[in-house]
Amino acid sequence: MAELIAGKFVSIAPGVRRLLAPNPGPFTGPGTNTYILGSNRVAVIDPGPASTKHVKALLDEVGPNIEWILTTHTHADHSPAVKLILEEVSQPVEVIGIPAPQGANQDTTFKPDVIPSHGYCLETDEFTVEAIFTPGHASNHMCYLLREQKMLITGDHIMQGSSVIIAPPDGNMSDYMESLDTLFQYDIEALAPAHGHVMDQCKAVIEHTKAHRLKRERKVFDLLSTDEGISLADLTAPVYDDVPVFLHPAGQLSLKAHLIKFAEQRVAVEKEELWYRVEGVSL
Repeated sequence: MAELIAGKFVSIAPGVRRLLAPNPGPFTGPGTNTYILGSNRVAVIDPGPASTKHVKALLDEVGPNIEWILTTHTHADHSPAVKLILEEVSQPVEVIGIPAPQGANQDTTFKPDVIPSHGYCLETDEFTVEAIFTPGHASNHMCYLLREQKMLITGDHIMQGSSVIIAPPDGNMSDYMESLDTLFQYDIEALAPAHGHVMDQCKAVIEHTKAHRLKRERKVFDLLSTDEGISLADLTAPVYDDVPVFLHPAGQLSLKAHLIKFAEQRVAVEKEELWYRVEGVSL
């Protein structure tokens, strides 16, 4: 598998290029992937963080041809470059995405011209993009299906090589699992994530992602007791004993999302910051 290199344009499918932003890290992997569709009339999906270096590379290549910018969601590594792009180009550019919800790590500078609903389509002579509403990682998360290529731009719904963080209150585990199921309705041959390489065997990847979550969920359930409560902090280490300790704070966010899902299902209950399994229930 070829190394992902920031600043290098790579063709990943007919009419689709990828540009990696220079923002590697524990939660972004090699960095954020920006996807460029078309050549004459260009659409950019997830322009990335507020990196002048990344924006310059993008504009040097396709700047005068950009007509649309789409975002999967408004976390700080995905949408802030929109503002930088709009400040540099002279032509009208239509910004498409769902506004930022309240909360940490949200891009409040993001101001869309079009708020897409599930099934929204952007169609040109070069490509067709269909929006698929996939809340879970974020309440305003969209995936984008490139119909001709049968490629899904997954944003942070599915990442290559790592699990997605589900951080309440904006992140919701029930929504996330339902959104994974939504993808089975579509004819998809490739998954293009915001972080990592393009993946094939899409159905298997989605099934594995869901199975991984359910396995973690079972681990949480088995550690809960009906008569002896346990705190979120004390649950974290045994639930994530297969994960490096430095990632436990991130894991704790998703753990809370699992517990909230249990509460919604009346499988578990929280009392005075301790979690209990509800007597007589099972998964």
